[in-house]
Amino acid sequence: DRTLEADSITVWGLLEIGSELEPFGASTGSKARVRLRGSVLDTETYVYIEEETLHNKVIAVPGRLETYGAPLTSTWLRLNGSLDVGATSACVMQDSSGTVDWPAGSEVAIAPTEFDDPAGHVERRILTANAAWNSSRSCWLLEWSEGLARTHYSGEFEVGNGRTVALRSVIARIDRSVVFESVSVDGSNYYGGHI
Repeated sequence: DRTLEADSITVWGLLEIGSELEPFGASTGSKARVRLRGSVLDTETYVYIEEETLHNKVIAVPGRLETYGAPLTSTWLRLNGSLDVGATSACVMQDSSGTVDWPAGSEVAIAPTEFDDPAGHVERRILTANAAWNSSRSCWLLEWSEGLARTHYSGEFEVGNGRTVALRSVIARIDRSVVFESVSVDGSNYYGGHI
């Protein structure tokens, strides 16, 4: 694994992580992390480029930034059915590839289906088994150990004239081999980094 942590980064030439022919982590499973740190109250750390003042937690790129991480066959899938509070598995609809290559250890996020504080209703879990085809339910089964705290809806609504609308939560695979992240130095995660 490789980590670069800074208040700000200015790229005048080329910052490259991996390459098109050799994506970072594809053969090793390693991760590259670029971590931006700083506080919203820090007004002393800044980058000045082309008459623009950019404060901390920024990657300014007057040059080129290229990242190539391990490829994923599918990054998100729709729920095949609603998930109740306490659920430790989900059936998902397969994507166009016909397979779901999500191994045990993959980190997933289950999208909210409620309107009040939707950001607070995203639930993250680590898969405890490889995604497997469940022939009795005709779907791909994903499993994790910690039960869900919220209900995640998946279904169809009749909208009139014999027409229906599908409203289905999604599960996204959020683990990547190249990660840009914001580091909290003042106890708040609400101040993010910028590229």
